[in-house]
Formats: sequence, structure tokens, C-alpha cells
Amino acid sequence: MTSPEPGRPDTRGGTGAPGDAPGGVDASEAAEDAAVTLAAPEGFALPDLGGVVAGARAVRGATSDIDTVHLDTPDRALARVGLALHHRRRGARETWTLTSPAAPAQEVPGPADRPPTALVAGLGSAAGELRRAARLSTTRRRTAVTGTDGAPLATVDDEQVSVFEGGRVARRVRRIGVTAVASAPSGTLAAVVARLVDAGATLGAAPDDVSLARASAEATARLIAASGASGDAAAVERTDAASGPASTPGLASAGGDVPAEDRRAGERRGDDRSAGAGSSAPAGPAGPAEVLGSALASAVGALLRAALAPDEDAAAFVARRSAAGRLRSLLTGFERLLDTARTTPLVRELEELDRLLAPVTTIDAAAGHVEAALADPLLADLASGPSLRRLVVTERDRVVGRYRKARADHRFGALLDSAVRLAVDPPIDPAALR
Repeated sequence: MTSPEPGRPDTRGGTGAPGDAPGGVDASEAAEDAAVTLAAPEGFALPDLGGVVAGARAVRGATSDIDTVHLDTPDRALARVGLALHHRRRGARETWTLTSPAAPAQEVPGPADRPPTALVAGLGSAAGELRRAARLSTTRRRTAVTGTDGAPLATVDDEQVSVFEGGRVARRVRRIGVTAVASAPSGTLAAVVARLVDAGATLGAAPDDVSLARASAEATARLIAASGASGDAAAVERTDAASGPASTPGLASAGGDVPAEDRRAGERRGDDRSAGAGSSAPAGPAGPAEVLGSALASAVGALLRAALAPDEDAAAFVARRSAAGRLRSLLTGFERLLDTARTTPLVRELEELDRLLAPVTTIDAAAGHVEAALADPLLADLASGPSLRRLVVTERDRVVGRYRKARADHRFGALLDSAVRLAVDPPIDPAALR
């Protein structure tokens, strides 16, 4: 089972080309673990994940602490071109990672004193100007979800991230990472996510470590600029240096991060230095991508709640058809702004779902009309009344049976899993927004 780094976004999101696999899911995607990350509020309580799919058990694992230092030049040359260089320490394991928008991430084991030559060789003059840009500490609590035979189905990582600026905790972020293994039944990812969303997690992109580090570096740069204007720039630099030296070569000697036990103690006592802890930095006006992404996440959340709810009453089927129609309308109505390679297969599956749900909602509406008619005193004594009721019940059992048979099929679970990946990693085409 693969385990994504803290806050690493899912890169496998989306559906494949039509016909690649049942449900429109790309065969290569179906053969890999699927990972998504949800945002969660402070105080979020991880729900019991036992029984999230038939026979599943949830086993709480160990807690681990992960300390990360991100490097960049004073003028943020790496961030400007989409690169990110960081050192991560988890227990005795230390790793340097260089990420690029145009290539797979490169990882090299090594201590924190200086980045490996293999990673900085292509950075040119920037390699000699690298300094600490941001510092993050993550406490991860892992839960394993297993099947009746003990085989792994999914892991859920509950992460509390502390973002340090100038030697203090400037922000805390709670996020929940979900990884469903490739061999798990289709729909496992959606079922786990639905349980988490029901408990208060947010279906939508949670900030990953790189975005948190970049926001922190920008905030620190603004703080230094403002202090410089008032003659206190040196004081800001001294404050930052208190948590570790500014230049790369001395990184290891300062440790780079607040020890985990000290960090947790500070969080327990509500450290007053944690300005803004537990809240996001002030957000500017939402752009088109954010608005559309939020609408897609909301529609997928409604679909999950409706699809995974008990279906004994008519309202459940109406809610399912409404939620599926809402998501389909967003995907087709904003088609010009979306990556259709990902959305078209999902739209087709939503249309097929509507064909299964329509007969149920139709017969339920007809049943309501029959009951209203039989409630009329002039018709109440009709001998055909019981026959009409039996006819309605028989027909409803037939169409609901068709729906339940489809729900048990791989395609239904794959549809929900694909919808979850779409909500967390919206398939918005940046070029179309220009």
C-alpha cells in the first residue's frame, strides 16, 4: 500500500477514456491505490470506520511526527517556476525531495545539513542562495481499514499541521488523508470519504505542504518588508534565526524544527504566540476556479450522502436523482472550462444512473397519485383499490431491484470513487480561464 507524503495531492484523479474499464475508469488508475485529502475543522473527531464497507474493521495505529523544512532563494526563485525543495524527517528517516510541475518528484535520502548535489545540480545560481523559506511540523495518527480476512482496504491519516513563521506557530491546519488500496472493492474510497464528510470533514481540496510553505514564505517576506520599512528588519531576521540559521549549510545544526514533544505541549496549553492558529490566512475574493471547484465539491457531497443513504423511502431516490442531475449539469454546463478527458466518462455514468433512478421516482409519484385517488370517499370502496396497490408495489420492487443490482456492480462504486477524486482535484483547465 502506498502512503502519500503529508498533504501530497492525489495525482491519479479523474476517469479514463470511455471503455477503458467498467464505469469509464481508466485501467491504469484502477490498478493503483487512490488517494485524496480532505480538510477538517479544529475539534474534528475521527468517526468509527468499522463497517464502512461490508465486514470492514478499523484499527488505530501509531502516531508519528514529521518535520519539514522548505528551502528557496530570498526572491523565491524556485516557487516562481513551480519548483519545491524540502527536507523531511520522520523518526530516523531523513529525505530530501525536489518537486517540479513537469517531472516526477525526485527523492534522495540524506541529513538536513545541505541538499544533495543530485537535486540542486540543475538549479544553477539559485543553488548557492538557498535558505530556509518555511517550516512545518505534522503529527499524523493513522487508522487502517481491513476486510474480514484482515487484508488492507484503506488507510486514513489524521494530520495536524503546524506552520511556523518567525519562530512561532502562525497557522494550524487539520486534514484527513484517505488512501484506498488497488485491490479494495470499488466504492471503498467513496464510502470512507462519505463517513468522514458526515462527521464534519470538508469535501474539497485541502492545502498540501507545498502550498502551505509557499503561503508561509510570502507572509514572512511581507513581515520582513514591513519591519524593514520601520527599521526593524534585523529584528525579524533574528527572530527567524532563533528557530534555525538562515543559510542552508547550517540547517542541520539547528535541527530545523521545534521538537515534537515541545510542539504538542505548546498546542495543549494554547500557546499565545500562535497568532492565527487554527484559522486560515485571510482569503481574497474567490476566482472562477475556486467558485466552480466549490460547486463541484458541494454537488459530489450531496451525491455521496444520497447514494449511500438507506433507500427504503421515496425521498432517498428523489435525492439521488437530484444530486446526480446537479453534478451532471455542472459538468456539462461548464464543459468549456473543464478537462473533458476526465469529465466525459463520468457524465456518461451519471446519465446511466439517471436511467436507473427515473423509473423509481416515476412509480413513487404514481403511487402517491393512487393513494390520493383512493382517499377520495367516492373511490375508497372500489374493489380495484387493493389490486392497484399491489400493482404499484410489484412494479416498484422490480425497478428498485434493477437499481440495487446496478449498485452492487463495479460500475456504481467506480462512479462514486471518480466523483470523489473530481471533488478533491477539480478538472479545471487553467488555460480556459485566461
